[in-house]
Amino acid sequence: MQLIIADLENQKLSFSSVNAYLSALKSVAKQAWRNGDIDGDVLARIKDIPNRKGFRLPVGQTIAQNDITRLISTCETNANHIKGTRDAAILAIRFYVVIRRSEIGKVKITDIDSNLGEIKVIGKGNKERKIPIPRTAQYYLNHWIKLRNDQIIDHKLSGDFLFGQTNSEQKGKLINLNGLLGNAIREIIVNTCERSGIDFNTLPSPHDMRRTAVTRWLQSGDPRIAQALAGHEHIQTTMGYARDDLTDKMRQTVEKDV
Repeated sequence: MQLIIADLENQKLSFSSVNAYLSALKSVAKQAWRNGDIDGDVLARIKDIPNRKGFRLPVGQTIAQNDITRLISTCETNANHIKGTRDAAILAIRFYVVIRRSEIGKVKITDIDSNLGEIKVIGKGNKERKIPIPRTAQYYLNHWIKLRNDQIIDHKLSGDFLFGQTNSEQKGKLINLNGLLGNAIREIIVNTCERSGIDFNTLPSPHDMRRTAVTRWLQSGDPRIAQALAGHEHIQTTMGYARDDLTDKMRQTVEKDV
């Protein structure tokens, strides 16, 4: 067991990742004890292995508001109007509603309540929640829904999902309404970042969009509201998304009255 942990640490995994593996190994050991494959003394020694402790500076970044606007505008200038409008709506939902990639692809048209300005999402653990849609996101979403409805009529499409595949030709066309996989959402985001011409130090990951919004929500007020909007079970998870740059505030604090 100790050799396994040492190997994980040699891979330079984070403390949380090592502890996740450790928890899984302890569960396997417990099941082995139940099956009679190991005795209670061995199980006790395995369970007694402590979690690894430590802290590393958080990874990831937040994205500036002007860059967010530029990324969405990049979608709107796509010669393939259908794809561009769809992708702008996807980015708007990702930046401002901040549901996960896998959740975006599974949203159905009936999950959108335009009157209340809400979107219903089934997230991790099969948990259902409703999230308010900001006006900025609603603007791009309304444009897509209108275009989506026109495409349904023009191409005799059927399907319940909000998004679907488009063709790759310049003259755009919606092919289906079968939803999108998380990897397809990721590809849309990465391609848009590359086409935007923004000089990112590091190309933003799709998860940086959640970090950006959660940081904004935490700065705005009650952490419990940020937790509910992000769909996190534990407040610690929400707080771990914060990417405030505290350097200047730290400097001001240590220099005060010195």
